[in-house]
Amino acid sequence: NQLSYDDSDWKVGTAGFGYDYPEVRTVLHDMKGNYSVVYIRHEFEIEHADYLADMGLMISYDDAFIAYVNGKEVARSGVGKGSGKDAKEIKPHDANGHYRYVALKDFERRVKDGKNVIAIEGHNAGIDSHDFLLDAYLIIED
Repeated sequence: NQLSYDDSDWKVGTAGFGYDYPEVRTVLHDMKGNYSVVYIRHEFEIEHADYLADMGLMISYDDAFIAYVNGKEVARSGVGKGSGKDAKEIKPHDANGHYRYVALKDFERRVKDGKNVIAIEGHNAGIDSHDFLLDAYLIIED
C-alpha cells in the first residue's frame, strides 16, 4: 500500500476482479479453495492536492475491503479487525450489482502533489465462497 513498493512482478488486470459475477473482467480462476484475500493498487497523479474538494470510491464488493492512500487506511467495510492475512471478523456481503460511494477519510492529509497510490485489499468471507468481487473506481473532485 506504499508508493515505494515494487509491484513489477504483480499480474495486471482490468477491474472488476473476482469470479461468478457479471461485472468481473479479470477472472481469478484459482481463488476458490486457495486464497481469500486479493490486493490491487493503482498509481495516480495529482497536480494541486490543496485544491481537492472530495475523494472517494465507487465500489461494488463481495465480501469486504480495506482501502489505503499512500499507505494510510482511508476506508473499511466488512472487516472487523486487522488487515491482510490477519484480518478478522469478515462479514458476508453480496454486491447484487450495486455500487456505492465511500468517502475516503482524511484524504486531504494523505494525497500530495505528484504521484500517489491507492491500494485495496478485498476479502472473501471464506476460502470456499461461491463468489468474489472487487470493482472500484476512484472519484476525485476538485
